[in-house]
Amino acid sequence: MPRSARFGLPAAAALFAAVAGAAGPLLPAGATTAPSVHVHGHLLVVGPEVPGEQPAYAVALADGDIVPVRGRFGSDVRTGAVFDGRLAVPTSVVEDLSARGESGSAAALTLVDRRSLTLSVIGAPAVTAAAPAVTATTHDQFVAAIDNLGALGQSDPQLLGHVTTVGSYWGEESNGAIAGITVPTTVTHYSTGLTTSDCGLGSDFFSVVQEAADEFPAFDDFSGSDQLVLFVPPSCASGSVVGEGTVGSSFASGGALVVKAGNAIEGTYAHETGHNYGFQHANARYAGTSMEYYGVYDVMGFALDGFNQLTALSTPFRVFQGITDPGEIQVVPIGDGRAAVRATATIRPRSDHTGVRSVRVKNPDTGQNLYLDFRSGTGQDTGAFYADTAHGYYLSSSHGPVHYAPGVVITAARGSGGTDELVVDATGDTSLGSGDTWRNASHTLAVHVTSLGAAAHVTVDYTLRSLASAKPTISGRPRVGGTLTAKHGAWTPGTTFAYAWYADGKRIRHRTSSKLTLARAQRGKHIKVKVTGTKPGYTRASRTSARTVAVS
Repeated sequence: MPRSARFGLPAAAALFAAVAGAAGPLLPAGATTAPSVHVHGHLLVVGPEVPGEQPAYAVALADGDIVPVRGRFGSDVRTGAVFDGRLAVPTSVVEDLSARGESGSAAALTLVDRRSLTLSVIGAPAVTAAAPAVTATTHDQFVAAIDNLGALGQSDPQLLGHVTTVGSYWGEESNGAIAGITVPTTVTHYSTGLTTSDCGLGSDFFSVVQEAADEFPAFDDFSGSDQLVLFVPPSCASGSVVGEGTVGSSFASGGALVVKAGNAIEGTYAHETGHNYGFQHANARYAGTSMEYYGVYDVMGFALDGFNQLTALSTPFRVFQGITDPGEIQVVPIGDGRAAVRATATIRPRSDHTGVRSVRVKNPDTGQNLYLDFRSGTGQDTGAFYADTAHGYYLSSSHGPVHYAPGVVITAARGSGGTDELVVDATGDTSLGSGDTWRNASHTLAVHVTSLGAAAHVTVDYTLRSLASAKPTISGRPRVGGTLTAKHGAWTPGTTFAYAWYADGKRIRHRTSSKLTLARAQRGKHIKVKVTGTKPGYTRASRTSARTVAVS
């Protein structure tokens, strides 16, 4: 396919070499060492839109070519990272080049591109993350549409209206991290030369995106903040997938996304744009299982037909991007978990722009920070799926129906990758209404909603459980110079113990281990030991042993 001439092929990618790394010509077919090519470019990462699948990767070269690659990358790698490494060249490519009398990396990469091959990464390439922006970023949008695979069903003004709506949404939700979205005056239409039915919504994403990028000489090489938006017709055969997008690292990232022009076009578009900015999916945890996409209070959950309302970004996602306001989050500290805590809070709707809009408390069972947000169905959330009580607000799942409604929702940040996870109770409810209470598995943490109105009034209680304990015993012969050993017996697993020794009821100073060597001062006295057990989430407990016979 034609390539833009706006870039020059870097000299570093001009030679074939053996896997060992020595520069040299392309090895002939049948050689004992497989050939490889050195490439330098920017990594593209596409998150899976089908649960259970793995991310897809490619390297965007400086001449505009995109080479799909297969290899192991860290979970934190993102689009825009600089890739420098070697890729294995298939034997079939070597043989075809030899038959044509051609050689060199440029010829091989051209053949790889024509065949849409995926090359395996050799060894450990150098992958360097892009430097974060230090100022608010402006994103230039490059908008295209495929004309020859079916009718889009949307006019250019409608498509550009979606670009404006979604751009304005993310500009607002970024809290100033996005300075602006530049919307083009026209949509660039073209006829694809690819044989595709997925239209970029499947394994052909990279080839479709590369073809679309060739329509825009000014589009950067995926190293900056430009965003390529490709609208494809509803007739594209992509199963349940309605959008694909590259995964960036922050609101400063650019990227590429493909959106099916269907009933959920703005929800899909906003979701894939969120991937460009580094967000992973909004999930839900139900019956101990993480269910991808079920956090539909966020645009990073399912894009639902008929519901294009773009809701306010949940607190874990705001924390991930570092865009929370001072005083936005009220923290309920439970410290080391050794003392009971009670706190009250008044939470403004998540769609508000001032005041306390979330409460953070750590779940002592998991160590995760939990965030309490009030989803009121007002402001930015007006018209959202969860607030549509007239048409029902349930989604089916393998565990049964999942129920969404206005109220206090509990979400947890999962790892550091821009993912949040909605807490679902045993009955499938995802929010707490007035009078409702949620408890963690150990029942040490309780969230109670007192009332809902213009704000949510909640009480957070952290209570302590009682330690299971046993009366300690003492082993060893009680005589001067001998050693006694305290045995604490069966307590709650994970308990930490401290020991205090007594002679005729008086504390023996500086003896705090489980063993006591008897001195002359203890002759004729009776010895006891007190064992004190502590464990986070439990009240402290002490038990004292029976006394020994007199020390001889």
